[in-house]
Amino acid sequence: MIGNILVTVALLGGIFSTLMYYFTLRGYENTLKPARISFHITTLSVIIASALLLQAILTHQYKYAYVFNYSNSDLSLGLLMSTFYAGQAGSFMLWLLFTAIIGVILMEYTSKREGLEPAVMMVFALATSFLALMVNPMLKSPFNYLWSEGAFVSTSKINQAFLSAPFLQGFIFSDNTNNQMFVKITSELVGNLKAAGIPFENFLIAGKGLNPLLQNFWMQIHPPMLFIGFSLSTVPFAFAFASLIKNDYKSWVQHSLPWTLASMMVLGLAIMLGGYWAYGVLGWGGYWGWDPVENSSFVPWLIGTALVHTMLVQKKTQSK
Repeated sequence: MIGNILVTVALLGGIFSTLMYYFTLRGYENTLKPARISFHITTLSVIIASALLLQAILTHQYKYAYVFNYSNSDLSLGLLMSTFYAGQAGSFMLWLLFTAIIGVILMEYTSKREGLEPAVMMVFALATSFLALMVNPMLKSPFNYLWSEGAFVSTSKINQAFLSAPFLQGFIFSDNTNNQMFVKITSELVGNLKAAGIPFENFLIAGKGLNPLLQNFWMQIHPPMLFIGFSLSTVPFAFAFASLIKNDYKSWVQHSLPWTLASMMVLGLAIMLGGYWAYGVLGWGGYWGWDPVENSSFVPWLIGTALVHTMLVQKKTQSK
């Protein structure tokens, strides 16, 4: 519940910051400070929400569907922590976390350069809001409870001492094809557990665990580097869009070039690590295989590299 409240606050804070920066850009007074404060609130909310998700993973709180679907107690500490971003919702949360932190750094950078902050941060806050929307309870939050999805859980994950309990019999289903038994986790079942004085964490004692292909050392390094690269690439986008708003098509290159270089360096390194990982685990593909997962990061890197080239050409041309 608290996690969903925090990601909702992050979304609202991002939207409000975007609006306040827009009003600042239009010349309204007393709007810059609220814009900054609201973005800081967004960042703080995301940091706390991320910490809560990590705590839920480390303490095996399988009441959360995300924690149940991607983690279990058999994983090493490093791999257990990496389940934070093993699924879509957690990946967006990590992306949002890095973007929000980089946004605070960008705010400090642009505030020291006259006229830059309102337009650049307006675009950046909007991008941050979009990421916050991706982990909002309205779409797919990592803080949704398991029973809110009506999940079917194998009886092997349930404490065997409770399988014969009368209140559970109406929630047990069999799969004759695979000769397996499942328990449907619903809010009614949770109510029965509470009435019987049984904590949910004593009832559901194991998660599905991490995909075997992801149980690799590089799982702890590759995805975070990838999302840092994605988050950094938002900065040149914000500068470029701000230049269109302000009809200033030259000065933005000087400011965004260092950010673009940093983004492409981190993203390039992440792609190389991903290729090495794929080659070692799958034995095919490697660096040059047409892997759609790797290409989702390789295509932005190609475009970003071309952007760096054009920036350097424009900077050199302007200096003559």
